[in-house]
Amino acid sequence: MSALTKGDTMSAEDIFKDFDNNLYEQEARQRWGNQAVDESKERHAAMTDAAKKGVHAGSPGH
Repeated sequence: MSALTKGDTMSAEDIFKDFDNNLYEQEARQRWGNQAVDESKERHAAMTDAAKKGVHAGSPGH
């Protein structure tokens, strides 16, 4: 939060580090299976900060 008040930039990782990315993980595993969820998480982890920022910018509420 201090970065925002000081006008500093933050990486997508820093912005979402305390965000609960697992909010829908259980439901996703039930609907699409462990392999699909694990592969999706691996793809997300391998993305650059810029790519993650683009993905999150397209999310509802952003």
